[in-house]
Amino acid sequence: RTRGQQVFRKLLAGRRPGVMQILQAMGAMTPTCVPSPLNDATKKFAVATSAHVLAALDPASIRCLQLSFIEAVGVPGPGERYLVLNRMLKVSLFDAYMMKFVGVPLAVELTAPKDDKPHHTESWAPAKSAPKIFVSADLKTHAQMYLYFELHQLSQRKSDTAGKEVMHVSCGHALLSLKETPNGTSGKRELAVSGGTPFMPKAITKEVLG
Repeated sequence: RTRGQQVFRKLLAGRRPGVMQILQAMGAMTPTCVPSPLNDATKKFAVATSAHVLAALDPASIRCLQLSFIEAVGVPGPGERYLVLNRMLKVSLFDAYMMKFVGVPLAVELTAPKDDKPHHTESWAPAKSAPKIFVSADLKTHAQMYLYFELHQLSQRKSDTAGKEVMHVSCGHALLSLKETPNGTSGKRELAVSGGTPFMPKAITKEVLG
């Protein structure tokens, strides 16, 4: 059979296949998963550095936060055709006015799912040794500064026995406005997670989740 016939036969096996079933039958990645914009090999998005003279800073414009990642749910990985080599939460500063990342991203280790079943791959949790996240930013220099949280997965296609198709994938991201998060803020915050990137976000819909 041709590739098209094989895909068509798989689609006919069930009733009214959803988006995820169609994509998996074709061997494609979940549509909300994209190459990570924080990966060094991703040249499309610029990562800018930020250097300041500490003596010239206005204390009222400085944000110093301590964060802990609790969990993320309902965020699918690339799909059942991809192995999970590693999972991380990547945290970076994002200047929404200049549309660029600022500084060097931090990485927090996350637990790997038990298997590739959707109800396991859609949940993200920190490893036991996950450290606290400390962030500081100057809002006078970057007025529209956000914290960018990326659910990052190092993936490999299962059919790739040679290990040549290893990809850094952003499975979802969330943004936290630092302007609306004053120093001393405490308590649990829930953030909406989108697929894609801050440059081109994609909604994670029920259809995508299957």
